[in-house]
Amino acid sequence: MTVDAARSAYPRLFRPLAIGPVEVPNRIVRSAHGTGMAQPTISPDLIAYHLRRAEDGVGLTVLEAATPHGSSPAPAGIDASTDIVVDGYSRLAEAIRPTGMKLFQQLQHAGAHRNPPDGSPAWAPSEVISVMSGRMPLAMSTAQIDELLDAFATAAERAERGGLDGIEIQACHGYLLEQFLSPLTNRREDEWGGDAEGRRRFVAAVLRACRERTGPGFSVGVRIGATESVDGGIVPDEALATREALEAAGLIDFVSVSIGSRYSYPKIIGAMHEPTGYELSLTGPICEGAGVPTIVGGRLTTLAEAERLVAAGVADLISLVRATIADDRLIRKSVTGRGAEVRRCIACNHGCLAGLRDSPPRLGCAIAPEVGHELAVSTRSPVGSRAAGAPRLVVVGGGPAGIEAALVGARSGFSVLLLEAADELGGQLALARRAPLRGLIGAYPDWAGAELARLDAEIRLGTEARVETVIAERPDAVVLATGAVPVPVATIGSSWDVLGAAAATPDNAVVHDGLGHYEAIAVVDTLVARGTKVTFLTDFERVGPAIAPSLSAEPAAERFAAAGVQVETGVSVDRLGQEEAELLVAVAPKQPRVELIDDLREALDFVVPAGEVSAPGYLREAVYAGHRAGTEVLSHFPDRQTHD
Repeated sequence: MTVDAARSAYPRLFRPLAIGPVEVPNRIVRSAHGTGMAQPTISPDLIAYHLRRAEDGVGLTVLEAATPHGSSPAPAGIDASTDIVVDGYSRLAEAIRPTGMKLFQQLQHAGAHRNPPDGSPAWAPSEVISVMSGRMPLAMSTAQIDELLDAFATAAERAERGGLDGIEIQACHGYLLEQFLSPLTNRREDEWGGDAEGRRRFVAAVLRACRERTGPGFSVGVRIGATESVDGGIVPDEALATREALEAAGLIDFVSVSIGSRYSYPKIIGAMHEPTGYELSLTGPICEGAGVPTIVGGRLTTLAEAERLVAAGVADLISLVRATIADDRLIRKSVTGRGAEVRRCIACNHGCLAGLRDSPPRLGCAIAPEVGHELAVSTRSPVGSRAAGAPRLVVVGGGPAGIEAALVGARSGFSVLLLEAADELGGQLALARRAPLRGLIGAYPDWAGAELARLDAEIRLGTEARVETVIAERPDAVVLATGAVPVPVATIGSSWDVLGAAAATPDNAVVHDGLGHYEAIAVVDTLVARGTKVTFLTDFERVGPAIAPSLSAEPAAERFAAAGVQVETGVSVDRLGQEEAELLVAVAPKQPRVELIDDLREALDFVVPAGEVSAPGYLREAVYAGHRAGTEVLSHFPDRQTHD
């Protein structure tokens, strides 16, 4: 990718921009986001992760939240409270510098939401119970405020000493600095509270302290929230006043604007139910008229979208985090006319967000298993296109596991044949994409089909695989990804009956959820959209507990309430037989389709099961299982290695 090519395709997006004393090469930003790869210090994996995106052409990355003080531990972020971090910064900056991408560090204190390691109360502006922890924090003393001002300034110094280009002070999303800004959480009557001017005094003091302790070539900015999205919280007019006041005081070189807080957590990282650019109606007006560079985001996925926003003057820089997680070559593909090859983010949040709830926490991507493992990927030896006599890989099943296994094989130069009984790829995704608000999930099998075709893999749709069919292809390896099917129960339907058939719409239905994932929610949304009165029964204590980490459960529960869905929790599936309704639906664990495994293993030397045929799961698990299966096949042919 050349600079001229990029500027020709996206003339405004690829103009350099001065952010105070720092010039960034273009307007593409990756805002701060957790990775789990910086504990106990910045790791080689973290460096490789950011380097991949820097090499693609990202102009600026704001590193994940770093704590400046021991009163706010960083279980999944960066610990900037000691000098140990400087070495990690230096290694990261040295690796990134040749690419031209600039690096800022976000500094954040959790405030009321996280207790110090010794178990003492969390530090906060006022004694207001945390909606995250449920605990009462300690109202900070003047001495503690002074201590934190020094800690923020010292952390900024460490970032500069480590070779970073700037810092971003996190004053949104419900953390300490926004707790000072918010009338909900700041009830102080001293100089640090009271009216709006008093409430923003701490944020201004932090910025001033950081500026005073860093050099003239170091950029200092802030991230603020346009709204907390809760009654009584910060509203856009107050956010605009904060931006104007900080700018007028000469305290900021840039401002990044977001929405949401711990009172409205799903708004921070909107999942698939939110439209593209869902934040912009609130964040755009805060940026309007600013005299410093502005940054916005909000489920934006393409360079074309970013170009339009910069051209329209909505903001100066556009954040594309999840988009560049899903495809670390998004920029290169887009500017060279290969936009159709971009693996589009589907906003499921299962890897990039829910992965941080794993133990240990680790960033991932449901449709890109290599995310978080870039160091391993970068050491693989590239090979050319498929050569004559290449190993023959037959994949049975075109769901996510089969798709991913086929992709691994095709990228490695195998002769790949994918057999799928249905008339389209995707397996259960072909059903899921039909539900309201879930259409985007179909972008993955659509992309994969096109990618497999580009890699010269053969796809046979509408082909029911049999033992003799597979043997006739003379495969060197077989991946069996035939998935799982609902267990038939007399008089009780399944999600497939609702999502997969254009059946008559019942006046009323009862849906029981025995999984806690999105499947039952999709069934309810579909029935409600058809005008059915629905009762929702669940084994669990809440709607969709398994998708709470992906920030999809709470919005679903809100939709249910708005639609008049009757919800009963802690109810066994046995209740279904007692219900009187036109339609009864049970969403329960499925039955793996294992009928081919034994016969194929008897006839062939190398058969690898993948996905739900081995262990029923969800999209992320299925894709990762397909990747493991493909890698297992690859390990038997050591001269074949995956390439971009």
